[in-house]
Amino acid sequence: MARALIERALEQARIDPTRTAVRSAAGDRMRTRADVITEARRLAAELDRTTEAGATILVQGPSGAGFHAAVLAIWGSGRRALPIGPLNEADVLGLINAHRPGARIVTEAGHEPTGRSHLPILEASFEPSEQLGTLDRGEHASLLLQSSGTIGRPRVSLREALAIDRVAATLHATIGLTEEDRVLSALPMHHAYGIEHAVMLPILAGSEVIQMPKLEIDVATERLVSDATVLPAVPPTIDALASSPVPSTSLRLAYTAGSPLPVATRERFESVWGVKVGDLYGASEVGTITWGFDGRTTPVRGVDVQLADDGELMVRSDAMFVGYLDDSETAPCRERIAEGWFLTGDLARIEEDGTVELIGRARLQFDVGGLKVNPNDVEDVLREHPAVVEVMVSPLPLSETVNRVQARIVTRPDHEGDEAAFLESLRKHARAHLPPHQVPRRIEIVDALPRTPSGKLIRSQAPVDQPA
Repeated sequence: MARALIERALEQARIDPTRTAVRSAAGDRMRTRADVITEARRLAAELDRTTEAGATILVQGPSGAGFHAAVLAIWGSGRRALPIGPLNEADVLGLINAHRPGARIVTEAGHEPTGRSHLPILEASFEPSEQLGTLDRGEHASLLLQSSGTIGRPRVSLREALAIDRVAATLHATIGLTEEDRVLSALPMHHAYGIEHAVMLPILAGSEVIQMPKLEIDVATERLVSDATVLPAVPPTIDALASSPVPSTSLRLAYTAGSPLPVATRERFESVWGVKVGDLYGASEVGTITWGFDGRTTPVRGVDVQLADDGELMVRSDAMFVGYLDDSETAPCRERIAEGWFLTGDLARIEEDGTVELIGRARLQFDVGGLKVNPNDVEDVLREHPAVVEVMVSPLPLSETVNRVQARIVTRPDHEGDEAAFLESLRKHARAHLPPHQVPRRIEIVDALPRTPSGKLIRSQAPVDQPA
């Protein structure tokens, strides 16, 4: 009911208040367990003063102790958390209009949030205060997560209090973190992977979190050599860290999610760092689904799997989301839930020993830096440019683990002008209307897009090579 997670955090602060809870990888900021709980209680008092019970609260800003305190304050005061990342202005305002939040918490003092609005803004400042609230309403907590768009246009999924606790408990039993672990994380906190593995799991296990606002390989390597013991990552991070040998390491476990890890990358990393890389597969809607090593994963505790007639993987979980809540004025939509089973959008095989092997996507999405890109979303934006008549978006592989976005453009017959100026105009339009990871790295102007005799786009045909 999110109560167990909150009670665990309170217990840890009571038993060992001076123990480090969160620190920066650069070493310039450190917060103890007592610091985080005191700030959470201060923010809870502010929420009680400024917002209604059960209100939705936006959480925006850099990761770190302020994010931990904000989430504990929202859940502990019985409210709904909606973490948001580096979205463009229009997308943030769209979320605000759809979910009508009561306030916004900025997780680091001085951070300038995107999405101008008249919402009250609270800052996680860690300043002393005489006004401290209580964190005793966890049974009314809930979480809104922007899904990655695995099975279509990204949606906002709703998890209620019981699912929050069950997701954390399942991860604790599966990953096996302890109070002695130090988790190095550069994961985005507005995604399920980040909030589950860099906030919820460490709180329940009592582990310390070493937080990086963004991945810096030199800093990450230094921390993994000196003191970090657990690394939740995405394949590009594993690939980058496998490039240079290290003299010694404190790392005992690394694992990856988001997309399959190439065998060669796995072998290089394990050879350099001397630890196995775990494989985690999950979804914003149900939490962790499978876990294992060497690319062989099986369902975690509380999860059942089966295949639909077309081979799509279906999941039933004790941490199932309520449904998609794209508008606060409507009831949650359960369109991807069939008789209690969630349709993941992934094609799979299930072996006799229970191993789940993913073999493809039921839809068109692909990964960029651990984040999903829906080609239809990017195409819709590019097509808004007045000189564009047709567009097709596909992944641009830079290595075995790194993708970017590429687009093929057919311009209008009457379009004239300098090609370089047109491309710059199109990129400017894309940057204004898309999150950074969806902006095309390469744009190619073509006479026509490849199509089948029936007129369907042939997305598997890559454009001719040219400088990126």
